[in-house]
Amino acid sequence: MGAGRKYSADSGEPIPVWPADIDCEHEDDCECDDASERGVWVDTRVARDTLARGALVLALRECEDDDGDDVVRIDERVAVSCALETGDLTPLRTEGAIFLKRHPWLEEALREELPRFRRRAERAADQRDRETAAKRALSQSGNAMLPYHAFFPADWDLLPVCDGQRYWAVDLYCRNPDCTCTSSVIRFHRVEDDATMTFVGEVTLDYADAEPRARTTSPAAARVFERLWKESEYSLRARHAETSGAVRRFAPRMKDRVAASLVAGRIPRNGPCPCGSGKKFKRCCLDAPARNDGSPRP
Repeated sequence: MGAGRKYSADSGEPIPVWPADIDCEHEDDCECDDASERGVWVDTRVARDTLARGALVLALRECEDDDGDDVVRIDERVAVSCALETGDLTPLRTEGAIFLKRHPWLEEALREELPRFRRRAERAADQRDRETAAKRALSQSGNAMLPYHAFFPADWDLLPVCDGQRYWAVDLYCRNPDCTCTSSVIRFHRVEDDATMTFVGEVTLDYADAEPRARTTSPAAARVFERLWKESEYSLRARHAETSGAVRRFAPRMKDRVAASLVAGRIPRNGPCPCGSGKKFKRCCLDAPARNDGSPRP
């Protein structure tokens, strides 16, 4: 998943960590069995300077395995610092020290997660650059919509879970700086494993209204979108706003593209106009670069 990208798909979401199986000689239903079913919910508080500092903050809270199906989080979080090089945990307050003492297995278990923590720290550091990839993507010719990760490849992915199944939501945006639409398309892929995904449908979403106007292509896409919108409405609106801003700032406007093509001699007079009108170039935008009064061609 995420082939051809620098980063594999990752939403930055918390992860559950469980202790190793506990072997005991007690009778059935002892406290040891309860301890083996209780883990720790680890929220990685990765900031854009985490990599430079060499440590990240982990917000921890206990969780339980509900018959091996759902993970039940127990409220009250505590914070500790995790060294990216060694995995050593340092409590930030007294509560953290008490929590670590109660879960002596946690530090060793989290060392197995260090590669993931480092990747998240590197990704967060790369999120500071909001221009390079967007400029590169918009400099390529074409009229197809572009996915959000083409603009901002280091940002976290949308990976909603619906009915126990993970999906990858790929949001696409218009690349035309002269377009006044307020819509995007979200394509949903069911995640089978790390290398296999199945397309299940898409949603066309208009952000103009407080309540989204969404058109779906399948019942599965409608269900996943409902969950995604409930969990990530503000993230989706922010992604649309930032992508639209990047298009207005960095995408070449049609008159500039036509002018560049004229200079290079790439457009035959009787060929199709690059603006996409369907007309011949000579009867559409041939003299557009020369006009500066904004008047349409008669």
